[in-house]
Amino acid sequence: MAFKKPAAARASSSARQGFDRAASALKSLRIAIQHKAEGNHAYAAGQYERAITCYTAAIGADTEGFLAPLLLGNRSLAHMKLCQLGLARADLDEAIAIDAAAVKLRLRRAACCI
Repeated sequence: MAFKKPAAARASSSARQGFDRAASALKSLRIAIQHKAEGNHAYAAGQYERAITCYTAAIGADTEGFLAPLLLGNRSLAHMKLCQLGLARADLDEAIAIDAAAVKLRLRRAACCI
């Protein structure tokens, strides 16, 4: 017969897995925020290609997707500055799919169509 862990051990293991996932999410969120800050700095300096690269790195680092609408919106603005309206629209469509109530994203999406 197979050995079964006691209920307390299973609960402890489950709690540990939850803790590990939360710790990993926090670590990735910190990295994403750092990339976002670099992107914001590049955008403010008019370095739109670099800003896109930083925002893309932030999107990749944000494993749980906490910042996805914000990062996609920021990247879309950099695309708009480079007249890459198709890429900007694609980012905004994805961001709106995640956060349908975000008016700012919808306004930016409309600006791409003008």
